[in-house]
Parts: sequence; structure tokens; C-alpha cells
Amino acid sequence: MRKLLFLLSLFTPFLAGSQVILQYQRDYQAPAAHNFTLLDMATDGSGNAYLLYFVDPGKHYLLRKLDAAGTTIWTDTVAIGNYSQVNVTEGRLRYQNNKLLVFGGFCQGSSCGAGLLLYDLNGNVTNSHLIPINWSLSGFAAYELSGGDLLVYYSYGDQFTPNPVMHVTRYTPAWQTVWTKSYPAKNIGRYNPSYLTPADEIIFSYTDDSVAGGMHYPVSYTRKLDNSGSLMWTHARAGVNYRAIGRLSNGDMVLGGNAFAPGTFYTNNGGDIMLTSVSDMNGGELWSQSYNGPGNERDEIYGIAIDNNDNIYIGGVQDVHDYTPFVNSSVLRKYNSSGTLQWSKFGTTGSSATAVYYDGNGRVICMGVHGNGFKVARYAASGAGIDSSFQSTSQAIGMVNHMYFWQDHVYTGFSEGHCGANHINLWRYCLGLDCTPLSAAGPLVDEVPGVYPNPASDQLFFAGANIARVEICNMTGAVVGLQLSGHTMDISSLPAGIYMVRMTTDAGTIQSKLLKL
Repeated sequence: MRKLLFLLSLFTPFLAGSQVILQYQRDYQAPAAHNFTLLDMATDGSGNAYLLYFVDPGKHYLLRKLDAAGTTIWTDTVAIGNYSQVNVTEGRLRYQNNKLLVFGGFCQGSSCGAGLLLYDLNGNVTNSHLIPINWSLSGFAAYELSGGDLLVYYSYGDQFTPNPVMHVTRYTPAWQTVWTKSYPAKNIGRYNPSYLTPADEIIFSYTDDSVAGGMHYPVSYTRKLDNSGSLMWTHARAGVNYRAIGRLSNGDMVLGGNAFAPGTFYTNNGGDIMLTSVSDMNGGELWSQSYNGPGNERDEIYGIAIDNNDNIYIGGVQDVHDYTPFVNSSVLRKYNSSGTLQWSKFGTTGSSATAVYYDGNGRVICMGVHGNGFKVARYAASGAGIDSSFQSTSQAIGMVNHMYFWQDHVYTGFSEGHCGANHINLWRYCLGLDCTPLSAAGPLVDEVPGVYPNPASDQLFFAGANIARVEICNMTGAVVGLQLSGHTMDISSLPAGIYMVRMTTDAGTIQSKLLKL
């Protein structure tokens, strides 16, 4: 399993004879008057997929597991004790060491905190911790270190909060603080990539954006801390907002972002694509390259992929502006490890939102939104097109979240419906020589095995033979609903919140959390 880096763009038509096959698509629709927003996703070494998404109103995180065939195994309402409401509409999910790390912001009334939960792959919370905070949280990454300690990279405050502070903190499994490092800022940008080395050293980059009179003066700081928290080096670059990070075979860093002239607005003509190489030995800058699209409008980069020979592929979008007619188009550029441009590819007008990945076999895989649909395409390392596949969607695609690669399969997750998205989607493509469609089913019920939908507002349904007893308990353990037969239950009178459902059948007892809207 390898993570695909998030980009903007899609590329030109490719050769026929496609081996890119959509194996399944899963579309989960929110209940009436509710929205689902996909926040993050992951895959494990067996092809199972995990989705972390946000429910509004109600403001809760939901975590879902699907097996390699796209069947839901379990869902869970993510909470730390009675801290179940989300205080920020973002969250992070990581698969590592055969477990899941969920990192986000949680509230109980006006009391809020930054929360980290560890799940086993059966949906059980094995450890959790809440860091009390008084204002908004931006969580960027959480890692489990080789000895079992936990490392979190986050900020108190965000791009909308004055004078936020960036933090990197190491905890023991018992949540004792080993060390913490803090970096005050004026305004912290949204994209703050990081990387954990095999020696448990963290390299992280964030943008400190001073704003005066509506003008922006960004400085990106890239720092490396060893596993004891000691600062090894700092690299500062004025006028750049780095969004993606990569690592060459010798350990050097490659940073991709957007260059802005200090004292400009972040609007039209607001930035060029910037690629910078930084030495991992001392943080010194080795070389940098920039690209300005032909329309001299805003150009953006969202991701980096690196091949076996340390060639660097960057993907982005050029000539973005905020008025019609829209003329933005995608751009893919290949550089060698010395920063020399090898080739460029440009997409058609209106292409946007993709990912790029090098598969280890000389092929570059690109994925992205193309109108009301998705397109997956492959290039040879020479830049020649190989094959592609396009699938339409019923609504406009909103934010495209992280994309992952497992063996010869690509997973992509996204929210559908733009602002106020009411669908989340997971699509799996096969890129191998022997690809068999598993299922191309459309909208599916948001189910937990035996109990659905989840969340629910009025009716709850039970799947299974010879149901003998169904109990609904509140979080104190009190039974608030009981049914001894039948496959439906009216729960409309229950207050909104988190409940435990226990269903007993001839096959045993199924227990799962339920979010009542």
C-alpha cells in the first residue's frame, strides 16, 4: 500500500486498449437535510479501505471499513468519552503498524480538545487521549514511532485565527509527554506536509503568512527534529507556500508549492508553481524551479511523485481565475534529480483535481476530475500516453481526498455535491493485466452488518435470520429501546446522540455504535 499524493489537474487523451478497469464504486448518501463530507481515507495491506467522514448537522466523525470487495465490515462513531461533537470540519486518518490512527478536534458543549484515537482493524478503540484546547485545532499528522510512542503534528489555531502556534509533541502510550516543540506564527496556512524518517525523525513544513492591509507576506519554514526533539536544521523560504513533500533515495527533500511575490493578494495572477530541492544533511537549498502558465494567472501544485531513478513528477493546474469563462487546465512536469526539466504535459480546458503516482514499473498514474466525472490515465516514463478510463458522476464532484495504491489497484475517495455535499464515494480501479470487475453498483445503503442505516433519524432496520432481541443502550449503559421480534424499530423519539445497539440472533450477538440524528 502506498499513498497517492493529492494534486489538481487531469491530462490529455491517451491511447486506446485500456487496462484501467473500475472494479467497484460505493456511493453513500446522507439522510434528508444532512451532509456527508469525506475528510480522509486509508488502505491496509489486504486491500481493505477505511473512510473518515463528517456528518452535519450533528457534527460527528464516522469511521467506516470496507473489505477488498467493497463490502462494509463495520462503522463507528468516533468519540473520546462524551467528547463526540467535532469542533473543526477536518480530520486525519492513518494506517500504520496494523492499526488506525484518527486525529481531530472534539467537543462536549463548550469544552473542546485535540483528540487522538488508536483503533484495531476490528473497529475497537485500543487507546485514546484528549488534549484540552480553548480554540480551533488544525491537525496535520499523527505517527506511531518504532518503540510505540506517538508523535503528533498540529496547531492551536489555523489560517482564520490570529497568532496560532505550531506544535510537534511526542507521547508515550500512557500519554506522558516526552517532549514538545512550539513555533509561534502570525497565520498558519492550510497545507503543512510532513514526513517521518526510518529513524523516527520528523521533517515538516508550514507557512507563516503575515497579512497587512490585505497583502500577504508568506514565509515557509521546513524543519527537521530528531527523535529526542532536538532541532537538526531549519530551511526558510520567503514568498512560498509549500503543499507537498517528497524524499529522494539519498534522503534529500523535494518540496512543491506555490510562489507568491511578497505583498500580493492570493487571487488572480497570485502565484507560480514552485519546486525546491533541500539537502537533508543540513537543510541547505540545492536548486529550485518555477513555472508560470501561459495566461499569467494563478498556477498551483498539489503533489509530487518520485521514481526509482529519483526523477520527480509534479502535477498541478495552470491559469486559475475566479471569473467566467474558466480557462484552467492541468499540467504535469518531469524533472531529473538535478532539477532539469525532462518533459511537460498539459490538459484540456476545465480539467482539475487529480493525483499522481509512480508504480515502480516505469509508469506514471494520474487521476482526476474531468467535468462531472473521474478519469484515470497512465503515462510511460517517456511521457507517452498508455491508457485511460472515464466514469461519470451524478453530481458535481467537490473536494477530492487522499488516494491510495495497493498492489495493482487504485482507490479514490471524494465528496459529491460541491458545497453541502450529500454523498461520499469510494471507487477502486484495477490497473493490472488481469482485472475482473467486482461490482459497479451505484448508491448503497450506509450499513453496519445487521443494523442500518447509520446514522439514523427515525427508522432503524435489522438484517439477519431469527432475530431474538434488539437492545438500544445510551452511553451510561441504560436500555432505552427494546424489541423482541421484527426487522424495524422506530427511534424517532430518542434524543440525538450516540447509542450502542446489541442484536441477538441464532448466529450470536452483534454490537455496534449508532449515531442518532
